[in-house]
Amino acid sequence: MKSSKELLALPDLGGWRIAEGYWAQLAHGLMGTFPALLCESLKSEGELFVCLDKSVLEEALQFLPRRNFKISKNLVVANETSELAFDLTALNDQRDIGRESEPIRLLTANGLLTKSDRRFFKWAPGLVSNDMSQAEFAETLQVALAQA
Repeated sequence: MKSSKELLALPDLGGWRIAEGYWAQLAHGLMGTFPALLCESLKSEGELFVCLDKSVLEEALQFLPRRNFKISKNLVVANETSELAFDLTALNDQRDIGRESEPIRLLTANGLLTKSDRRFFKWAPGLVSNDMSQAEFAETLQVALAQA
């Protein structure tokens, strides 16, 4: 089995490469994840995004409401031209054998320049805590009601 450093040294394969991917999620002691999401519009539910450069993620975090979060790092296969990535750890998760990996939006410095507005970023709803806004609390209740 190759080490992560050996995987990172593999050559570029048609624009795809193995890299370290960074994303943010709300910090908590519960099972499940509540990640930072990239939205296409104010009405968008948002989608998970990953950054290959930690400083790009840190800049994107400036557009999110302040909440207690942590930055996670995993190996991803990424293509900056198509702005897509696949989480390699999800592919190796023994609980998800036979399930295809879903693509993740890749946010680059150029993409951040076009999304540098607070309305394009939000936290995934679902985790209630004392560091959320009234709007986030209302959205979390709406999501729970829709799933009931």
